[in-house]
Amino acid sequence: MPRIRRIRRKKPRAGSVWKKLLLWGVLGMLVLAAAAVAGSYLYVRAYLKSDGFLAMLEQSAVDDMNVETARIDPLDWDGSGIRCGGVTMEGHEFLTSLQARNIETKFSRWELLKRAFVITSVNIAELKLQLAPVPFRFREKPKGARSWAEENILPDTFRLEKGSIDSLFVSYGEAGRPYVLDGTRVESTYDAGSSQYRFEMQGGRLLLPFKGCPEFSLMSGTAQFNHASRRVNVPSCRLTTAAGGYLDIKGDWDGSSSSWTANMVVNGVPASSVLEGHWKKHVQGSVSGGIDLRGGRDGVTHVAGLARLQGGMLTGLPVLDRLALFCGSSRFRNLPLHEASAQFSYQESAWHISNILVESENLVRVEGWLEIGKGGALTGRLQVGLRADGLWKALPGFSDVFSVSRQGAGGNLAWANVNIGGTLDNPSEDLSARLIKAAGNRLTEIGMGKAAEVADVAARLLNRGAGENGAGDGAERNGRKFRIPAADEVPVPVVPRLQDAAEKGLKTGNDLMNELMNW
Repeated sequence: MPRIRRIRRKKPRAGSVWKKLLLWGVLGMLVLAAAAVAGSYLYVRAYLKSDGFLAMLEQSAVDDMNVETARIDPLDWDGSGIRCGGVTMEGHEFLTSLQARNIETKFSRWELLKRAFVITSVNIAELKLQLAPVPFRFREKPKGARSWAEENILPDTFRLEKGSIDSLFVSYGEAGRPYVLDGTRVESTYDAGSSQYRFEMQGGRLLLPFKGCPEFSLMSGTAQFNHASRRVNVPSCRLTTAAGGYLDIKGDWDGSSSSWTANMVVNGVPASSVLEGHWKKHVQGSVSGGIDLRGGRDGVTHVAGLARLQGGMLTGLPVLDRLALFCGSSRFRNLPLHEASAQFSYQESAWHISNILVESENLVRVEGWLEIGKGGALTGRLQVGLRADGLWKALPGFSDVFSVSRQGAGGNLAWANVNIGGTLDNPSEDLSARLIKAAGNRLTEIGMGKAAEVADVAARLLNRGAGENGAGDGAERNGRKFRIPAADEVPVPVVPRLQDAAEKGLKTGNDLMNELMNW
């Protein structure tokens, strides 16, 4: 009979049992943790895709941006990417309008587990902003009860790491006088160390609400935005004009008070792109200088600066033509400027131009001040100095207009005061009238025997040209023609007809004087 063999089982050691229990416990905890993480992630993903999340985003936009309405198109989720057709916001304070089109974002899944919604990159095809000059403020959020998921699972922080805008349009200021940046490409990055967003801008055009200011193209620019302090700093920005030259800008903007400051350096901008109307053809050269500006919710509050005209030339100004005729020198008609500068400021809706200095070396120097008020109204006083040792000093009537030399700068010049009036479109000055009057006095001083010659000069002072022999038909003004008699038409003072000749010469002089005074 076979023997039954019994197998003895060894009793497990106490230490190995605890090791197994600990191993299975750890594995179980890991499984539970993984399930919790996966569940939380799935819950968060499901919530981010829900209509509730979209409504929360719209309400957050209303609260954070302090707008009246916010509308976000449905979100299209694709893995870790989100697409949105557009975002529209409307308000009545700082941000009056926002329109964004074709938004694509990438976000970090891992950061969702840390309760942070981190957008690693975003691209906006087109963004349009309209900003009003009022303080930017956050709207108070009502505190209410939060769900367990909101307290423990859903993201409670937001961060944008990198973004780009293909075309940015920004309008800031009052209607009819806005600052406009249009068609600019923007690249942004977030600096965690300084809690600032840094923006690199390129391309587009900039329009400033200053009369006579040209349209600028944005060559490059850098801006920094601190969300906590709501400040924007522009450390560098270069603008160019189509005609040439460039403008460098540095500035700062405080979103809490809507106050801003800017410093501009102008280099080589053609005068023709700054001046308006008929002044374009009279002034040549390039403008350089610096401008300091300050402003706020009430618009521009302070403007001060210095401007210089380099390579300047004055041509075709009537006062220069009359000065050339009066002095008998064509050098005044096209006046090259060796120095031309002025300081300016803007206060109480008026431009104040001081320390005006315009000089053509060894010929003429102009000093003085001007004010440009509402509607371009002009007020000013200039001093015009001519070389005191010029040939014109000996001409009769010269001392009636120009006084003796003065001490100090321009001491070798003879000076005349000039009062400025009228408007920018139709300026007036009283130097021409005194030149004409002095020409009339010169007529009497020289005598009737030279009447034809002086009449020709005086007539040309009135912009009525004569031929080379002084017998031209003349120019027409106000429908009248003023004819200068030829030399052979002036009575010759021969002895038999001396009385008749004197009477005719006197009549010619009187007619000329009447014409001069009635011009």
